[in-house]
Amino acid sequence: MLNMDRPLNQAEAASMLRSLKSWPLLDGYRGKPLRDTEAMAAVIVRFSEMVHILGPRLKVAEINPVFIRNQGGGAMAADGVAVIGDGN
Repeated sequence: MLNMDRPLNQAEAASMLRSLKSWPLLDGYRGKPLRDTEAMAAVIVRFSEMVHILGPRLKVAEINPVFIRNQGGGAMAADGVAVIGDGN
C-alpha cells in the first residue's frame, strides 16, 4: 500500500514498474535490449514530488508519452501539462 502523505521513493516507483503487465517489454523481452527502468522510476519519483509539493493547487498533471531508452540512456517525456489553481 502506498503512503500518500509523502512522495514515492525510487524503490516504490521501481516496484510499480515491475508490476506492469508490460514489464517484460522493459526487461529485455525476447533478447531485446533492457530499458532504462531506473531512469523511468526517477521520472515517477519526480512527478510524485511535484504532486506532493503542489497538493490541492495541482488540478491536472500529465506527461505523455514518456520514452524509455535503452539501459543507461535515460527516459524522456515528449509532452507534459500541469494546471495549477488556487487550492480550492
